[in-house]
Amino acid sequence: MKPPRRILITGGRSPVALEWARGLARANRVVVAADTSRLTLTRFSRHVTAYETYASPRENPLQFNRDLARIREKHAVELIIPTCEELFWISETTIGSAAVFHPGRETARQLHDKAYLTELSRELGIPTPRTYHREGLPTTSGKWIVKPRFTRSGFNTRVINGTIGPKDLSGSDIAQTFIEGRQICYMGIAREGKLMADVCYIPTARVKRNAGMVEGPAMGFEVARDAELTSHAREILRHVQYTGVMGIDAIRGPEGPPLIHDINPRTTSGIHLLGPEVDFAALLRGEPHTRPIPEGRSAWIPLAALFSGCLLYTSPSPRDE
Repeated sequence: MKPPRRILITGGRSPVALEWARGLARANRVVVAADTSRLTLTRFSRHVTAYETYASPRENPLQFNRDLARIREKHAVELIIPTCEELFWISETTIGSAAVFHPGRETARQLHDKAYLTELSRELGIPTPRTYHREGLPTTSGKWIVKPRFTRSGFNTRVINGTIGPKDLSGSDIAQTFIEGRQICYMGIAREGKLMADVCYIPTARVKRNAGMVEGPAMGFEVARDAELTSHAREILRHVQYTGVMGIDAIRGPEGPPLIHDINPRTTSGIHLLGPEVDFAALLRGEPHTRPIPEGRSAWIPLAALFSGCLLYTSPSPRDE
């Protein structure tokens, strides 16, 4: 396939967007970045040729798509890489001849749905924490994670000790058994289910939140191989014929396999660990990076960059439906 040379990165406030810009600029691509805000990380990057703004995709999806079409035409964009939840609102009718590096809105929405993850894991035989809905909550006492079906970075996720009832769940919340163990994450880049590059890693530092809430977004990361999680994640990519970047979060307890509890159909922090040896342009044109990412490699997001990125998403997910 002809490699795209002029690429638009949306969600320009996020640290992962800046990583995409660096990688593509190394490969001599023309990078345009955009977001709802004029003051973002990518706006001031030397790797970005031009910066644009668009309307809020959640609050005004029609104008958002008009703005996207305007940016595409102005800069002759050949490929759009959405890095955050704006991907849920990109209309196929407004992108014209440009390709979009994501799995499609319906697939993305399904994978982002914590309830759908339970169904998918059952179909593929992949272990997950026990998950309950309002209609079938357990009567036993225990420790539980309660969270919305659609959320990111632990927003509105709570830890409850004891028994739980319908009053503890609002809207389309779900409850899961709390698993004591180590968080381990996976990020994979794929095209139509074919793996281009991937990495497993552990968070080494996180933003703290108030008591009763789960820990916030990670600031530090380190490559840590996990063959079981990698195998399960690659099976999901193949099964849904995924195109784009997928992040998966799991808990590995003292015994047993890693339990997948979250799928993110977008670029996650694993991209900071790929390193300069990974040719981003080659990945986009379908040439896989076959060498493992070195174990022990680490990365760190400065706190200022983190706050200017994911913490600015006060409405981070598509509305519950």
